[in-house]
Amino acid sequence: MGKVKYSPEMKEQTVKYVLEGNKSATKVAKKLGIDTNTVCRWVREYREAPQMPTYEVERKIRKQSADELIARNKELEKELRKKEKELADEKEKVEGSNPPGHANAEIDRFRNTVGLAQLVSASGCGPEGRGFESHISPQKKARSMRLR
Repeated sequence: MGKVKYSPEMKEQTVKYVLEGNKSATKVAKKLGIDTNTVCRWVREYREAPQMPTYEVERKIRKQSADELIARNKELEKELRKKEKELADEKEKVEGSNPPGHANAEIDRFRNTVGLAQLVSASGCGPEGRGFESHISPQKKARSMRLR
């Protein structure tokens, strides 16, 4: 068989497909129907021309980068666990210092006051009769209606 000539564009596209696609030269060669050694030579020549790192050096760089990422991930996970523990401790302190429902005691007291005012108002004993509603501002009434 005669020697097959490939255009420079074909060689460059094939090399870029290998390098950018993170595919092996062997797989690309088989897919395109080109001799594996030919594709490997194109990749090697392409790397040498612009002073790119060799495949072995690039693998070491990637492995090193991956190792650095794994180490950083472990650091962040450790920090996250620490922050979650601090948050749990703070929640425990807050819950321990207030009996259940204590945090909402002020809101409950306000709702009860507004509820009584509404009962008095509904019964026909307005502010003139007992003077109860006069203690509740219109803003508080509006806010109590939103809370429900």
